[in-house]
Amino acid sequence: MDSHDFQETIFGGPGRSAGPREFSYCVYLPRSIPRSIQLDEATSSALSEADRAIGRLHGSGRRLKNPMILSDVYIRREAISSTRIEGTQATLDDLYDAESGGPVDDDVQEVINYVRALYRGLGHVQHSPITMDLVRDLHTTILEGVRGEDKQPGLLRERPNWISGSDPATAEFVPPPHTELDAGLADWESFLAEDLLMPPLVRCALMHYQFETLHPFFDGNGRLGRLLIVLFLIHDGHLPAPLLYVSSYFERHKREYYDALQGVRQRGDVGAWLRYFLSAVTVQANDAIRRSDRLADLEEEFRQRLSGSKGRAHELIDNLLSSPYISTQQVVQHLGVTPQGADYILRQLRKAGIVREMRRVPGRSKRWVAGEVMEILQEDSP
Repeated sequence: MDSHDFQETIFGGPGRSAGPREFSYCVYLPRSIPRSIQLDEATSSALSEADRAIGRLHGSGRRLKNPMILSDVYIRREAISSTRIEGTQATLDDLYDAESGGPVDDDVQEVINYVRALYRGLGHVQHSPITMDLVRDLHTTILEGVRGEDKQPGLLRERPNWISGSDPATAEFVPPPHTELDAGLADWESFLAEDLLMPPLVRCALMHYQFETLHPFFDGNGRLGRLLIVLFLIHDGHLPAPLLYVSSYFERHKREYYDALQGVRQRGDVGAWLRYFLSAVTVQANDAIRRSDRLADLEEEFRQRLSGSKGRAHELIDNLLSSPYISTQQVVQHLGVTPQGADYILRQLRKAGIVREMRRVPGRSKRWVAGEVMEILQEDSP
């Protein structure tokens, strides 16, 4: 990291690690998060557009018989995109397949961990604030049994780390020394707890920026920092449910994501970061609304296809919309029927063109997939 690339700004500036100069290296020393930000016209316009999109998102899913379906679906989209930013290759197909009894490789396990951590965090923020105790707990969940498990899950780093490059000297960015973390995280936690007049989306963007800049753990900082975006907006009341999956935008515009964060560190260009973040919110909120409408149309069509059928096949429609892969054993457990009864129900769904049977795996329960649901969920975002 070259100190000449960094200016002193209200967000921080370059410094050096401890020790003799010939052995020290350049680091970034963040300052306390500003408690007020002056927005220029372009950023104010982006904020208004993002807030309107969030407002429309509040009403999405009302056409669905069970609107909570969307939460399950969008949590998994967020998990896939956030982990892919870090290099995993898992797809939604892989995740749903694993959840219905299919194979689980290392990449899929990382996604499953992210889903578990997000649900765990959602349960917490419904009644309690975001604290470092929660952050440590979620970090442990994210790294359980996957790459990085040997890097002290749940414990703050006690040695330097860096982003891009083989060592601090060649790195693109070197976070503050571990000796600075206690003070930096105390300020970060206070920023979340204080009653500020700052718009929630601006506050959320600054929260994410500072967490990624502090980089408090050896591994998993990116995944955890993006997970905190949803938790912050839920706890703040700005988002009614986990319907926003901004990591999909970050994944599609990955270089711009890193450049916007780095621009704040190097030049104090918070406006560019805020506009990028607010654009992510707007685009992904509109994408969520569009997918919600398509799922509602498909739900109505499924029910029409089964309108003349007797039995309990219609009871699985909600399940298939939220989790398009399903096994015979899962039907047994969900409906309390025999394996033979479950097979009969699934054959009804197949006859209606709602599911198709997957290739049999010896020793495993038969599995089925709702292909039309997967098409909607996997369709590329704009």
